[in-house]
Amino acid sequence: YYYYNYFDKALDPDELETVISDDNIQGDFSDYFLDTALENYLLAEKNNFSDPMLDYKIGYINYTKTDFEEAFKRFYNLRSIFNNNPNYVFSLGNTLYNKLDYYGAQGYYKYLIELLEQKMEEFVLIRPEENPQHYYLINNLQIVHNNLGVVYTKLSQLSRDPEKETQAKVHFLKSSQYADQILRDPETLQRGLTQSYGYLNTQEILKPAPAEEYLFYNI
Repeated sequence: YYYYNYFDKALDPDELETVISDDNIQGDFSDYFLDTALENYLLAEKNNFSDPMLDYKIGYINYTKTDFEEAFKRFYNLRSIFNNNPNYVFSLGNTLYNKLDYYGAQGYYKYLIELLEQKMEEFVLIRPEENPQHYYLINNLQIVHNNLGVVYTKLSQLSRDPEKETQAKVHFLKSSQYADQILRDPETLQRGLTQSYGYLNTQEILKPAPAEEYLFYNI
């Protein structure tokens, strides 16, 4: 029980994200917080402290530090516990994408879409402008459809299969449509100044000579 303190005093990923996103914090200072948190988590683990969130938080930090191999090991350890958790499934998909395992990422993104669509079926009407849970669902759907579109662009580039490019366009468009539900003014239906990744990627892939890299949502 004593070694819970090492786990407890390490910074929470939400706090780390706040620190890292602060423009006034230099990169090496951000690394210091990550390294300190990771050191505490590993020390807790070394002294037999066990908690599923320990693996998740270590995986989160490894992902942030671009150690995707170690992040995947940590996340994968939790598959029997969090397999129906959308945040967990998204983390696994993104980690596989960054490991260049595009088929693996494709599988997890498709599974995540199934989970989110099943959740949507529980509601008679979807009103993201009024209900935070509805907003969460729509936002996650626009994110995962965008990332699945990016995966299909990679598969298209590797295989030269036009069907993969077609699938990329389909998912970018779906992402853009979901984003419209939360970005458009519900009364005027006008788009705001913010453009979603799905919209921007749709515009890019329709060009005669599109880019090789597309906008991608990380965890």
